Amino acid sequence: MTADECVYEMINNENDALLCAELIVEEFSVHNPLTIFGKQTPVDFFKECSWPLTAELLDKRLSFLVSHRSSREIVGAVIAGDLYRYHHRYPYDVSCPPNANPIFDLFDEMDNVFIVKDFGQELKLNLVLQIQLTATSSKHSGKGTTSQLKAAMINYAQNEKGLKYVFTQTTNPVIRHI
Repeated sequence: MTADECVYEMINNENDALLCAELIVEEFSVHNPLTIFGKQTPVDFFKECSWPLTAELLDKRLSFLVSHRSSREIVGAVIAGDLYRYHHRYPYDVSCPPNANPIFDLFDEMDNVFIVKDFGQELKLNLVLQIQLTATSSKHSGKGTTSQLKAAMINYAQNEKGLKYVFTQTTNPVIRHI
């Protein structure tokens, strides 16, 4: 699939959001080392992570998808939001009981380390775009689709929302260079 055959756009309706959450499950939960290690089933990953997070961030209008121009098949998705909003809605609290899924606790702790130690400035609204989940259909990977998708999302976040930084965590060695 060439760049001319792709449409990069904001996820702006529940049907597309659901399809993106399902794509994330299909690709992420099968190929991600942490979900494999945690023995999290695709159904559990959908119910506990991909759908609730995608649905929650839908109205923030920072998540994007890439689809095939002629078929409209969604082949990639990036679920993102404002780090400030997420951190204030779900503050890190080490005294809370552990999550049933230790991976969630690991990511919460890593978010907190970034905010408290690494970022070096006060976290404010519309400052940091947080990429939560990313997936591209395996048959469309390696063709620059994910890079172009993230570029479209980041350009929108910067130009339309005024966000200045991007924060993401990756557990997949294949995409650590992006």
